[in-house]
Amino acid sequence: MSFANAAQYGNDAFISPEASIRDGLIDVCVLKPFPPAMALNLGLKLFNRTLHQSKYLHIIRTPEATMERPGPGPVHLDGEPHWMEAKLQLQILPRSLKVLTAKESLVI
Repeated sequence: MSFANAAQYGNDAFISPEASIRDGLIDVCVLKPFPPAMALNLGLKLFNRTLHQSKYLHIIRTPEATMERPGPGPVHLDGEPHWMEAKLQLQILPRSLKVLTAKESLVI
């Protein structure tokens, strides 16, 4: 399971190619169990922006999501490992990212 508000993980890997940082939605990406023989194919789809077309990936778009796990454990946040509680709550905070540029300040 992955939560995305942008299309790209980084390094040209696209978990949810149609995700947008401007739509106010989180893309909840659930990769269903797949045959081991499909691993290479799914990996290729991740890098050629077509994973969302696979029958093994289900994407739900929502402004907020809650996930409950059996207990606390590791998570991966924006390229870094973290330890979090069993209950994870995600919410989009519209227009909360301020970006400074050489000429002006943008709010996304």
